[in-house]
Amino acid sequence: MYVSWSTLALGLWGQATMGTVDSYDSRLDGRSAGQNRSRTISKGYYFTANGKQYRGYVIYASDEVWPRLPKGGTRAERILYLPFFPYINKPSALSDFDEMGALAIIYHTFAPLVYLLLLLLVSGTVKRQKKTNRRPVKQPDHHPVKLRNNAQMFCTNCGKALVKDAVFCTNCGTRILNAGADRDGQAMPAPESGFPNFPVRAGFSNYCDHPDILEAAPGKTVKPALAVCGC
Repeated sequence: MYVSWSTLALGLWGQATMGTVDSYDSRLDGRSAGQNRSRTISKGYYFTANGKQYRGYVIYASDEVWPRLPKGGTRAERILYLPFFPYINKPSALSDFDEMGALAIIYHTFAPLVYLLLLLLVSGTVKRQKKTNRRPVKQPDHHPVKLRNNAQMFCTNCGKALVKDAVFCTNCGTRILNAGADRDGQAMPAPESGFPNFPVRAGFSNYCDHPDILEAAPGKTVKPALAVCGC
């Protein structure tokens, strides 16, 4: 971008003077390259402006084939510089509109605009990325877990752990009160059923040895529901 701006400034406001080239090199890059692209030229020079000597150095692509300078040799060349700031200077072949040609003028005119557009796009993308990174991440809602009290988690009669939402203890058959049903939080014993208070077990229980069941069992058909609840 600086190259294009300095070239346009020298073409519009540059002042010409004769300078001295004291270093020159022409490197062949490719014979099949396009126009003004076959060689890389590096050139060092100096000139005097406003009673002070200034130096310059340029590298550019071109087709020019000047002979290399002998050791200690020099060659005169026309230089353009800005009168109010001579540190900006170039050979006239690179900054004079009459010598540059129309394509070079168009290139140096629109190149800074393209560079600025790309810079704005990159800076805008970086700013949006920073805003996205600073955006707070929404934390998942934590719902309070409803815990059962100690009277509900363990049977107050036998101390065994209770199944969730159990009404009776599966180990001793003691009835479990819901939270708030009893101020003392004590378990209510199971209602009298006419049978001894044997431990209740899933599937089979000690009720199969009860005399009433043994007396009724011979010669009678046992219903499937009684078979499950009995032995």
